[in-house]
Formats: sequence, C-alpha cells, structure tokens
Amino acid sequence: MLNQIGEIDNGSNAWVVSGKWTESGQPLVAGDSHRGLDTPSVYYQIHMSCPDWSVSGYSVPGVPGAPHFSHTEHVGFGMTHGNADYQDLFIERFREGVGGLEYEYRGGWYPADVRTEVVNCKGHEELTIEVVVTRHGRIVAGDPRTGIGLAFSHTGTNGPTKWMDSVLDILRAGNADELEQAVKEWTEPVNNYIYCDTKGNFGYRLRGRIPIRDVANTWAPVDAASGMYEWEREIPWEELPHIRNPEVGYAVTCNQKVTTDEYPYHINHFFANEWRVRRITDRIMAVPKGEMNVESMGAIHSDRISIPATWVAQRVASLDFDNARAVEAQSLLASWDGEMGRDDVEPLIVAEVMSQIQWEVATHLFGPMVDEVLAGTGRGGPSHWGELVSHVWESLRSDDDEFLPEDRAWDEIISDALMGAVDELTGLLGSDMSGWVWGKLHHTKPVHPLSASFPDTDGVLDPPEIPMGGGIDTPQAGSFSQGNKYIITGLSVNRYIHDPSDWSKSKWVSPLGASGHPGSPHYADQAPIWGAVGYVPQLWDWDEIKTRAETTQELTPG
Repeated sequence: MLNQIGEIDNGSNAWVVSGKWTESGQPLVAGDSHRGLDTPSVYYQIHMSCPDWSVSGYSVPGVPGAPHFSHTEHVGFGMTHGNADYQDLFIERFREGVGGLEYEYRGGWYPADVRTEVVNCKGHEELTIEVVVTRHGRIVAGDPRTGIGLAFSHTGTNGPTKWMDSVLDILRAGNADELEQAVKEWTEPVNNYIYCDTKGNFGYRLRGRIPIRDVANTWAPVDAASGMYEWEREIPWEELPHIRNPEVGYAVTCNQKVTTDEYPYHINHFFANEWRVRRITDRIMAVPKGEMNVESMGAIHSDRISIPATWVAQRVASLDFDNARAVEAQSLLASWDGEMGRDDVEPLIVAEVMSQIQWEVATHLFGPMVDEVLAGTGRGGPSHWGELVSHVWESLRSDDDEFLPEDRAWDEIISDALMGAVDELTGLLGSDMSGWVWGKLHHTKPVHPLSASFPDTDGVLDPPEIPMGGGIDTPQAGSFSQGNKYIITGLSVNRYIHDPSDWSKSKWVSPLGASGHPGSPHYADQAPIWGAVGYVPQLWDWDEIKTRAETTQELTPG
C-alpha cells in the first residue's frame, strides 16, 4: 500500500525577511514542509562537516545532501512545492511489424524500444515484465500488444539529468549568487526556493525544469501520432520566476501562484489559495521594522487563524435560530476570532459546520462519486476538491449560488449545517459543549508501517498521538480527510528558522524524533515540543556538539 498514511496534503510554508526588518541586520529564513506523517519521519535531522563544507538541516535517509531545508556556513534556504506541471501522457498507437512492435508517428511507423525486466519478491515467483518505450517515454498504462498504450513523458525520466550535481553545489555555495547557480541543474520536483546568505542578500527562485508545449497537454492525454503536441523546449532558466532583495523587504511562498497572468509561460492551472500567504504576510507586517528575530519568526509558525472559517462563523452569527442548542453554538461563534486553537470549542463547531456544507455541495456537484471525492485519499479526487472548495468558500462569502442546488440558498444550507453539526458533535462528545474541544478529535495518529505485521508489539512501534491546533488552511498545518474526520493526515513534517547572523541561534523541530529506532528515547521525544509549536536548538559549533553528545559512533573503513 503506497499511501498507508492517507496523505492528501503536499503544501508547505517558507518565508524570508530582509535584514532591514531584523534585530541583527541580517536576513532570516523560516518555513515548514507539509505532508503526511511517515513513521519514522521522512526527514532526518543532520549536521555534516568535512574540509570543504558544513551543513545542518533535513535530509532524506539514504539520499546524499540536504538540499531543501538547511543552512551551510554561508547560505540558508527553505522551499515549498512549486505546483508546476512537467508531466504529460501521450496516447500511442502500436502494431506488430516485421521486426517487432512499432508505434505510429507523423504518418510513419517506428520501432518501439522493447525489453524485459524481472521483479523478484520474497515468497513469490519472479515476475517478468515487458517494458515498452517510445519517443514520448515509457508506457505506463494500456497494452501495446493490443494496439494502445499511454506513454509517460517527464522531465525527470526522459533522460539523464545533473540534479545530483546541484545537491553538492548547494553545499559548496559561498553566497546567494553561487546558491542560485547551484540549483540551475535541479530537475524535479519543481520548488519555490527561499534563501539568504551571510552577506545580507535574500531572495526567491522557482527551481526545476518545465517544458513548453501546447496547452492541450496540460489538460488531458494527447494524441502521440499526430506530432502536434511535442515538447518544444524548457522554460529558460533566466525566465523562471525569481527575485533578489525586493524592496518590500520579504518574500513568502505557500504554494500560491507566484506570477501574474501576463507571465508568458505555462506553469500550471492550479495553485494553492492565498489564505496562508496572507496570514504569514500579515504577521510579518505586524512586527515593527528592526525587531524581527528568531522568536518572532517562530511565532508565525503557530498562526492558526482560518480565513474561510471566519467567513462561515460570521454567516452563522447572522442567522436566526429557534432551537436552543443551535443558539448556544451560534453564540460561541459570534464572538470567535477565527483561531483554530487546540484547546478551544469554536474550531470544532465551525469545522463540523464546514464539513456538513461540503457534503451537501459535493453531493450536488459529483453525485455518486462524492465518496471518492471527499472521503478518498491521495492526489486524485481529494486534491481536486481541495482546489474547488476554495471557490466554494469564496462563493459563500460573496453570497454567490453557482455551486448550490437550484432549490437551495446559502442561508438554508448554513442553517441546516449548524443543526447537523450540533447533532453530530452531541453524538460524538455528549451534550456539554464545553467538552467539544478541537484537540480531542483533531490529533495526529502516527502508525509505523510494520505495526500491522507485528500486532503483539502493543503499540510500541507507534508514537503517541498529539492533539493539535490549526487546520486545513492555516499556517499551522493540520489537514484531514472528510472520510476520517478529524485525524490529521497533512502536517508540518519539519519546522526551521535559519539565522545567518549567528547560525547557532537557528532552531528546528521534528514531529517525532531524531531516531528511527522505536527503542530509542529519541524516537518521538520532540513530538510534544512540536505539538506546542516549540523548538530545539539547531547546534552548529562542533565543539558544543561533542560536549553535549550522549553517544558517539565511529565507522571505520574495512
């Protein structure tokens, strides 16, 4: 099962502020990556040092370097998913030719690259797979032997790339210019890259390779034989979105669209809404110039204001109810400030109201497919709904009925949703609304992939659940599926704050711990700190690390 954690979120936050805003006079970088909570965590905290470079940050176990959320002696950086479209599907037509399998292209027939690969799996017979490749890529669906197949064209697999050179060059970069050049060969995933250096520079760059092709490619599989949908070239490096030392004094990326409609190249049709970036920008602007520091950057990570939830609460407060229980819930939301606090009652009420609304609207729009859209996992239906539901909340705010059944108005839907929410939460948590605390239902549920295979471990493999604030659309991430409310399936799998004025002041935290061994005291010891949006020191001085080390391990070449 490739998605056993039920991941539906692939967002992130990252921001950088100018030295003009900070106490030290040097820039600051902060951020957090959002995804499902792997156990052990997918990101491993490291500090590597050698004669040529030193780096402290997050790596992926088994993969060299730390190219995403780290700092070296000279530069600090973070990133978010760029939401770029750089994969296409081509519909190929095949036939059996004299010399073997052929595919059609621009009126001619060309030999397909056909080879076999053997897959071995313990306890099973070996499996032989026929691999077919055309000029558009490997066939990933269909059956070429019966005439039709889908070819997968992808910047990362169409041919060799030098992305690993970028990983090393990032570690060697001595300033912002060299860091930008270091990621020039980065291929994919396409990322929004936020950075600073010790010389006071800061900036943003979209890194990765994006093909230029017909817009039809970006919507659906296209006809391969016609030759009309070929990739022309890639967006030139110099023309990818980027900015250095902007006058405004900061740059923020939360997976939102980073270009205007006048940008000449296609990046994608779909981006995250701007609610998180608006909150983070507001928090930056609220700090007086010259007073931003590591602590105030860290406080932004804990922002739990939900913009669409405030719209829903305001609409609830404007309605008239005869039911005493509904009036009680309404009175709580009437004075609510929109903060999804883990110890508060209002977030759970508004979340359930929003859930009730989503089920009615999605049922109207998708009919029998509603369960797949709302209750599914992965990047299919739920991702599509995540894009669409942003427009639903905007329509609620403007009282636009474009998403509603013809016989329903927003006031009716919201009124019924509050009544339904009160009934649902009463059934789950009892009649006393003071006990309807967000964190009781909104919590993590980390599951080790081997837990099901070793049920006698009695939960030893699974770290403890952590109640959390935040939600789907807040900087403090805590997304969940409507099919498994309100278990968190998308969250901050790391948090970091880089301070180039003194790297030893930098801070970080993991949602579990620095060890992947369930028997280690550091398997999940950072979890409660992370749950409270706290941090641990990101030690930098090697002598201090040696002094504070609990154990050391020396690997000697054989």
